[in-house]
Amino acid sequence: MKIKLMLLVVLVSMSTNSFSKDFSRLTHEEFFKLNKKQLIEASGQGYASAQLILGYYYGQVWKPANLNKALELFVKSANQGNQTAAFWAANYYWQGKGSAPNYQTACVYAAMNEGVQGNDAIPERLMATCYSNGWGVQHDLTKAEKLIVGLIKSGVDVHHMLAGVYKQQGKYLEAIAEYKQSSDYERGIWNETIIKLKSLADKKAREEQIEIARVEREKRVALKQAEDKKREEEKKKNNLKEDKLRKEALSYKQEFHYVISIKVDKECPQYSEKVYNFMYNQVESIRAASIGSMLNTSSVIERFEHIVAGYKKYKKSLTDRGCL
Repeated sequence: MKIKLMLLVVLVSMSTNSFSKDFSRLTHEEFFKLNKKQLIEASGQGYASAQLILGYYYGQVWKPANLNKALELFVKSANQGNQTAAFWAANYYWQGKGSAPNYQTACVYAAMNEGVQGNDAIPERLMATCYSNGWGVQHDLTKAEKLIVGLIKSGVDVHHMLAGVYKQQGKYLEAIAEYKQSSDYERGIWNETIIKLKSLADKKAREEQIEIARVEREKRVALKQAEDKKREEEKKKNNLKEDKLRKEALSYKQEFHYVISIKVDKECPQYSEKVYNFMYNQVESIRAASIGSMLNTSSVIERFEHIVAGYKKYKKSLTDRGCL
């Protein structure tokens, strides 16, 4: 008896499998030729195309519609990478079909469909919502703004959506202007929002003025620091030049005192008095220049240049006369 029962189970199993269809070799288009029973079977075996088609029939064709079942099948198919199913899942979540409206989840499936063109493309209004909130896709206010502006140009009243984008961008006055263009503006539903935006705009304007003043102040400070640095560098440069000229002048003073004056006394005594007068005048000039240096006058370098030039010229004159 037990053996007969086992044989019966095997025969029933073999009989059932013999009527099962092999779906593994079907193309996406061939799934459309399956009947309801076969679609349910293929869907149960996890074929994404069958899940998409069966979901479409449940939600869009068969009456009464079973939106919950349709959404369930769209989600299963989309989770396997079917972009058309992602389109339907996104729209169902967005419109609240088969589920309470869930824009965030709608955007997750909209992202799976991103880039698709034609009838299976996600509505621009939904994609704009996704981009402006960063749901399912990277937060991108530029893309959101572009989509919304396109909708407005085509006659769709989504000024409030553009206002929301401008608000996130900190363009409060532009946001107020868009709210005022919305068809809902006359009903006063944006009044409180506009009041808040005006407050934010005033605050931003004050902050911008403070920032402008801060930047200008920093510019003035930086300019003064640059000028001070330039003056300091110029001062160091002048000090080095002055020091060099001073040493050169003192060197000539020593040379005239210990060498040239002695040679003139010996070779050209007729010029001795003039040489001593010149030496005296040059010493006085060096003393005056040194006092000017202590007083930090601007003509010190010129004075030393004049002294050194005088020594050179007088030495050359004496040389030309054969006194040296």
